Amino acid sequence: MEKQNPGLWIGAAVVVAVLVVAVSIPSGKPTLPQPEKLPNRSTQTQPESPKPSGAGVPVPLVTDGPVADTVSPVSPDFVPAAKPQPIRDADEPPPPPEPPIPPATLANVRQAIDDIDLVIRDFRAVHGENPVGDNAEITKALLGDNLKQLKLKLPDNSRVNNAGELCDLWGTPYFFHQVSGKKMEIRSAGPDRKMWTGDDVRQ
Repeated sequence: MEKQNPGLWIGAAVVVAVLVVAVSIPSGKPTLPQPEKLPNRSTQTQPESPKPSGAGVPVPLVTDGPVADTVSPVSPDFVPAAKPQPIRDADEPPPPPEPPIPPATLANVRQAIDDIDLVIRDFRAVHGENPVGDNAEITKALLGDNLKQLKLKLPDNSRVNNAGELCDLWGTPYFFHQVSGKKMEIRSAGPDRKMWTGDDVRQ
């Protein structure tokens, strides 16, 4: 029987010891702590916060830049606010109501034309000539837009429309024809409200 070499056993023991030491030493990389799992927010029920008393009313956003030119849709139940009335003193009497317009008859229209002719005559007496221009310009001159700022009262049987024109009893603007510096022709379109037809009324 051959005698075993003791050096062989010593070398094997050294190799085993080296392997044990290598396994026991950490690799050198720091071990990071695993993040804690957060609960899923979608599965949690959030407590409902109390709504303010003005809930449902849109609140305008305040921004530093220019505001976009947008218009919010108007609710069909929206009622516009009433137009504010001018403040009057308690002792001040209310303005007198406008006199009613007489019925549109040929006699009343002829009377209204004669009344306008009298107002133009008063204007001519102060200025030495008739007011000139179209209906709106003549009406403005009678109401004070003239060199002497003379304001004349228009007849109660005539009205001024939104365009500033003096109208007959049918609501049609009069036609003023400057015949001369002393003579003014005033024409109403008549009941058909068409100028230059057979039912026109003039002086």
